[in-house]
Amino acid sequence: MSEIEPVDVDRCQTEWKGGSFMTFGPRPLERCKNKPIFIAVENKPNKKDGEVGSMSLCEKCSTVMLTRMGEDYAMLIKIAPRKQKKV
Repeated sequence: MSEIEPVDVDRCQTEWKGGSFMTFGPRPLERCKNKPIFIAVENKPNKKDGEVGSMSLCEKCSTVMLTRMGEDYAMLIKIAPRKQKKV
């Protein structure tokens, strides 16, 4: 079993293949730079390892995930705003 990456509440955790159709060799993964507003939690355990995954998503990436995977794939939990520290 591999190490699970914790949820990042400061940056969306979506990754996609970068480059273009002209990129030679494997295309590098690029991570979304948006601030997340949801934590997506899978509704069913993974068939290979039995784990239920979660990740932070911005609004755009959450819409893409639900469109591609289906509305019943994951539950979206809104991230509560954090209080700013006074300096």
